[in-house]
This record gives sequence, C-alpha cells and structure tokens, in this order.
Amino acid sequence: MTQSSYKLFYISIFIIIILEMLSPVPFLLSIGSLLILFLKPKWFLDFVITHYNLEISSDETTKN
Repeated sequence: MTQSSYKLFYISIFIIIILEMLSPVPFLLSIGSLLILFLKPKWFLDFVITHYNLEISSDETTKN
C-alpha cells in the first residue's frame, strides 16, 4: 500500500468508529472483529480449523 492508501484507510476507520459510536453494539462488534483479524488468537484459529477443516501454517498457530 502506498502512503496515501494508508492515510485513506486510517481516515475511513476513524470515520466508521465515529459513526458507530452512536450505537454501542455495532461499535463493540467491530472492535472485537478487528482484534480477531489482527491478533489472530489461538482459540479463534482452533475454532476455524476444527469447524472448517482449514490448513493454517504452523507460524500462524504458534503466534499466540
């Protein structure tokens, strides 16, 4: 991504968070989704592997 792409990405995330602050439930769901997306906790990877039979590289599963 270029520098302008990062700037647009962060501005759009900021706008989404501001808009969702009007309703706390979607805001909390979005924050939880972002945490799962970026942190990839072990319990989530285990859930995906067992329910969807996906192969994930060993470095992803040992991250957390």
